Amino acid sequence: MRPRLGSERYGRPDYVQLRTDCAEEIVRGADDESEMGVFHDLFQPQRLANLTARLEQFSPAHCDVAVLIAN
Repeated sequence: MRPRLGSERYGRPDYVQLRTDCAEEIVRGADDESEMGVFHDLFQPQRLANLTARLEQFSPAHCDVAVLIAN
């Protein structure tokens, strides 16, 4: 299992950030279930889970909602 990075080229916006299709063990590999590495303190997995929960909770009945991540 290896991390999948957005880019390894310095100066790009996704430089050394984990891709969305990275393994779940790496994305939630820290002790507090955040991602391992430099971007741990952004708490992106928790923020995404909270957003998804709120969308499901507050969307009108019979509506499909999704989160699209863009850099």
